[in-house]
Amino acid sequence: MKNKKMLALGTALVTLSGLAAATRANGATGTGNMSAVIIAALALTNAQTLHFGNISPNGGGTVAVDVTGARTTGGPTLIGGLPAAQQGFLDITSGSAGLSVTVSLVAGAYTVDDVGAGVAMPVGSFSFAFNGVTGASPSATIPTAAITGAGTQDIAVGAVLTVGNPQVAGTYTGDYNVDISYN
Repeated sequence: MKNKKMLALGTALVTLSGLAAATRANGATGTGNMSAVIIAALALTNAQTLHFGNISPNGGGTVAVDVTGARTTGGPTLIGGLPAAQQGFLDITSGSAGLSVTVSLVAGAYTVDDVGAGVAMPVGSFSFAFNGVTGASPSATIPTAAITGAGTQDIAVGAVLTVGNPQVAGTYTGDYNVDISYN
C-alpha cells in the first residue's frame, strides 16, 4: 500500500512537472518600447518698454496704450514728441515649437513712480497679444497660443495708466510681472 501511494505521488509530480513545462513552452516573451521628450524651458525678456508717452495731467484721468501701440485718453492731454507712446513687448527667447502656452499677468497692484517726488500712478487693465490670440484684464490671460518656431517671438502688452490731479512733473517708471507656462 505504501508503495502504491509513493507510485501515485511520483506519477502526480511527473504529471504536474510536465504541465508546467508545457505551459512555459506555449508562453511568449515580448519587448516594449519606452521614450521621453524633454522640452525646452520657457524664458521671457523685456524687449520694449510699455510707454504711455508725454502727458499733461489736465485734471487727471486715464491714458491707455493698446497692444498695437494706439494711445487714447480719458481726460489728460496727450502731447507728442519723444519718447513716443508704444506698446510693450516681451520676447519668448526659449521654448519648444508647436506647443501651446498660457500667458498671464501675475496678480498685484502695479504702479509707475518717479521715486519719491510725486504720487505713484496706478497701471491696470493689462492686455496681451501673442500669435493672433489676445487676452485682457482682469487676469490678462491668453489661455492657449502656440509657439510657432525657433527664435524669439513677441508678446505685445498694453495697459491703462491713471493720472492724478494734480500729478507732479517727472519721469515715472515701474515693472509688471508675467507668467508663461506650457498647457
